[in-house]
Amino acid sequence: MIGDQIKKYRESKGISQNCLAETIGVSRPTLSKIETNKRAIDIETLMLVANTLKVDWRILAAGELVQAEVFFGGSINKLNQATERIIQETSILEKSQKEYEKSHSDKKMRRLKEGLIAVFSILVLLEIMVLIGYHIYYR
Repeated sequence: MIGDQIKKYRESKGISQNCLAETIGVSRPTLSKIETNKRAIDIETLMLVANTLKVDWRILAAGELVQAEVFFGGSINKLNQATERIIQETSILEKSQKEYEKSHSDKKMRRLKEGLIAVFSILVLLEIMVLIGYHIYYR
């Protein structure tokens, strides 16, 4: 059970119940109930415990995951595979979005440069026209 695993890893790290409870933001009696499997632990608290004990949360929840796998007959594995695919696809989408944003910012910069070159060219032409007009008028 998760509580047994938490207690095992907490004790192996030499951390007191008071210290762990304070670090994860629960009372010592609450942590005691979790460790004796008299109280369920929410995922946020499980993650805090895992980070504090420097252990993968799946190790703490291993017993429950095995029981769920047996109970659901392999659908947990399929769910994990689907989750991995979603994570991979999300990563690909994030990369694509960054590339899109970069390419569009590059296009905007290119357009801005082209616009500045056009404005500069017009100013040069105006200056040339003024000089030509000046020479024609004062000749």
